[in-house]
Amino acid sequence: PMMSDLEFAAYQDSLKVYRDLRNVLDTAKREGREEMQAEVELAQAEAEQAQAEAGEAKVKAEQAEAEAGEAKAKAKQAEVKAEQAEVKAEQALAEAKQAKSMLEQGVAKLMENGLSEASARQMLGL
Repeated sequence: PMMSDLEFAAYQDSLKVYRDLRNVLDTAKREGREEMQAEVELAQAEAEQAQAEAGEAKVKAEQAEAEAGEAKAKAKQAEVKAEQAEVKAEQALAEAKQAKSMLEQGVAKLMENGLSEASARQMLGL
């Protein structure tokens, strides 16, 4: 059986509605995919940036660690130099005491040989 003109017009109208709805659905899907793709690309870019920043932070941390190691080595060197200076100062003090003792002995010998203490000290530059 054939459709009447009225039935055919209704069929064409329903076909038009179906196609319109189908186009709306296809457009919504396409736009949704495009939006999701944009969000994925943004998330990837943010992840790459975060990874780059993490790499930079790691490099800075390694640099700081190296600088701390250098500072520690310099502090150790300074400590060794201070200890060496202390030893030298103690040696100089011991030598000064020994020199004073020798001068006092010289004063005593000169006094044994008849010089006054003042003359002996003057002679030895005391």
